[in-house]
Amino acid sequence: MVNMLGTDKSEKYDYLSTSLLIVCLLLESAVRPPKISIQAEPYLEETNFVKYQIKECTELALNNTLSLSFYSVLFTNSTPYQEVALINSSSPITQLVHDIHGNTIAGMYFSNLLGQQELRITFSFEITTRALHYSLSEDVGVYDPSSSLFEAYTINETHIESANPKIVLKAREIVGAERNAYRASRLIFRWVHDNIKYEIQDEEMGALWALENRKGDCSEFSFLFTALCRAVGIPARVTSGVADPKLPDGGFFPDWKSMGAHQWAEVYFPNYGWIWVDPTWDQFADSDAMHIAHIRTEFAQYKHENHVFHTSWIGWHYEGENVSLNKRTYELFVSDIDSDLDGLTNAEEAKKGTNGLRPDTDYDLWGDKIDWWPTDFFLPNIYLLIAIVPIISLMISWLKARRSRLHASSIKTEI
Repeated sequence: MVNMLGTDKSEKYDYLSTSLLIVCLLLESAVRPPKISIQAEPYLEETNFVKYQIKECTELALNNTLSLSFYSVLFTNSTPYQEVALINSSSPITQLVHDIHGNTIAGMYFSNLLGQQELRITFSFEITTRALHYSLSEDVGVYDPSSSLFEAYTINETHIESANPKIVLKAREIVGAERNAYRASRLIFRWVHDNIKYEIQDEEMGALWALENRKGDCSEFSFLFTALCRAVGIPARVTSGVADPKLPDGGFFPDWKSMGAHQWAEVYFPNYGWIWVDPTWDQFADSDAMHIAHIRTEFAQYKHENHVFHTSWIGWHYEGENVSLNKRTYELFVSDIDSDLDGLTNAEEAKKGTNGLRPDTDYDLWGDKIDWWPTDFFLPNIYLLIAIVPIISLMISWLKARRSRLHASSIKTEI
């Protein structure tokens, strides 16, 4: 005769050991705090911010020059992931214009220059960039084809050959029967990132060249993504700036490219506005606080009123007799802010990809500074595994031994 009481106890202890294991593995989820949202936008989660100080310096050589006009495209706000404050300029700004693309152009006029051999012009900025994750629904709104925005960002341009038959055919092939702008733009983004080989070019080649040759650098990735979106009626634009700047001693850069010149894109959804896209870095609707936006739209053909800007990576223009450029240099510094007090600055966490506003990105009870896998949201930290697994194993062994003793005791009692 079998003692059913012993069987019940065995099942009870099996259930208990299994429950303990599940509780330990789900410990991370139990301690996770709520997400951080900025402003009043429920679809935005801020995970980091970095503050930069940038100083631009342009040195012009003068030869019996009487007067000149100088224009520069300033670093400007790129809501919501970039905020800019112009701290000072070496000379008064006599003209400040905001164009349809959101760029800000500063104008200066210099007179009575006769006898001067050099003119030095500087601008100093404080820039805050934010790492944002966009939680977008597929209901991104309906475009108004008659609007000025739709017209401006679906046209064919130099380097963005959205009307070229090859571009149109490939765009339709990629999106197929998809008519939702969000899903279609993600299909285009994925195709560009996966099918274009990264290879640095000496000059800007454009979208059509990138499609035909299946290669290019960040410019070609951005041009092609933008052109393919426009070809199927999705407003898109390119943005140039710097990304992941490598800081030398003293923060001095002899030119723009050495500071980390980069180009990415933005796509427009009526319900959300302009959304960050970097097809080179495989980022869609996720900014990383390591990009500093400078000029929006296709910089090689950038115009404002009667001025054609030399905006190829640098965004400046001058007018005057017997004037030439000596050099244009940059100084860049990154603040040592540590918002979550975990021993890593926000900038260091931006490079690692961890959360600068929370000391434990993956909620595994190990701070990012000592965590082997600080961005691993699903697997526990290796140290936590090493600690927990032996303990669980000992507990299971003890419970099994206790169950065996109870079972043996029950049989003996029955006999």
